Amino acid sequence: MKGILQEVSAHPLECPCDRLVFFVGRGFRDFLWGMVMPEVLGAVEDTTLTKGYAVAEWGSLRQVLSLLSPEDISVHEFYHLLGCGHGLSATPCYERIAQIKWAARTNRETGRDFFPAMKLSGEILTCHGPTP
Repeated sequence: MKGILQEVSAHPLECPCDRLVFFVGRGFRDFLWGMVMPEVLGAVEDTTLTKGYAVAEWGSLRQVLSLLSPEDISVHEFYHLLGCGHGLSATPCYERIAQIKWAARTNRETGRDFFPAMKLSGEILTCHGPTP
């Protein structure tokens, strides 16, 4: 996971792109690795929550046993890309998404075509830097 996430994070995020997602494939060696070691099926870097990856095909024992489809994994990671953390309730996540949507409207009104990101701390980021 760390190696994949470092590679993803090394790619620049340039306007007008607001997110970067890699969809990772799996091979037989990955299946064998998953039988010995726990496998992370997706992750998002936690500095800006704008770059991440998801395993995009079946191919590990963990996926089969957890019944997490590639679609389920992708949806989970996309929520992280919108600023949501892990939690028992979806309410805080939806509140964060509402804040980001408000910032996106403000961006459009000021001529910035960029869907903002939100750090886990709650700071909203645009392609021109943090907004107050």
